Amino acid sequence: MYLDWFAFYMTAGGPVMWVILFLSVAGAAVVFERLFFFSFEGRAPFAPEDVPAGADGETLRVLADRRVRAEVFGWQRNLALLEIVIRAAPMLGLLGTVLGMVEMFRVLNVGGALDAAAVTGGIREALFTTVAGLCCAIPLLIAHGLLCAAIDRREERLNRAADAWIRERLKRGGGTNAR
Repeated sequence: MYLDWFAFYMTAGGPVMWVILFLSVAGAAVVFERLFFFSFEGRAPFAPEDVPAGADGETLRVLADRRVRAEVFGWQRNLALLEIVIRAAPMLGLLGTVLGMVEMFRVLNVGGALDAAAVTGGIREALFTTVAGLCCAIPLLIAHGLLCAAIDRREERLNRAADAWIRERLKRGGGTNAR
């Protein structure tokens, strides 16, 4: 039953539906991969490697910033792909709707006779792609927002840990000018 409905929906929406389906799967894969990554990520203490002996505060800040940027870069992996899917899916939905409407008017123009049931059925089928595009984009938009908020929280914690690390290094005589 569900397979028949799915086949009808995909066929009625036209070829654009398959592109939207592919984007939905790709977006969901990114979300699940990021959730998996964040759930199993180790919480290593903040300590940049290769700190020169007697490093001053500015050197420590540069090393800490480099470490923070590297971590955040890893956390944000594939989020650009998710953003592309979120932006493209509704646009593809509209494209599919416009293509469906063009086809419907082409058929009406060739047939000559106006059948209200055929017109409303054609509009209904043309709108399938808009619905599919929005159903793809909305949950992914919510997931993207939640992932970005989680990254922001982790980045703030990492920056605080970096500040504490720098203060501790300077207190131990690692340098003279704190920032």
